[in-house]
Amino acid sequence: MAHARARSADEISSAEFWGLVAEYPAVVEAVSESRTVKPGQKTLLELDEYRYGDALGALRVEDPPEMTLAQVQDLVEWKMYLSPLHPPAIQFT
Repeated sequence: MAHARARSADEISSAEFWGLVAEYPAVVEAVSESRTVKPGQKTLLELDEYRYGDALGALRVEDPPEMTLAQVQDLVEWKMYLSPLHPPAIQFT
């Protein structure tokens, strides 16, 4: 699948931007369902829900904000999952 060329902010209208933002949940779900997950590994959908839900909530509650090693690992896994150059098997020990 060919990737579309990234466009700068001045090349996209506000309406188009918000339209794409509205499509994000469905795209993440479709990508998540299309990928095989190894036992013990979280799906992209689970990682995405953590990134935009639980992780933000945890950081808002803590004063000062703190994260456990497991929380940082989940965020790194989420980021690597979205990277076009991510390794095929992400495994933390």
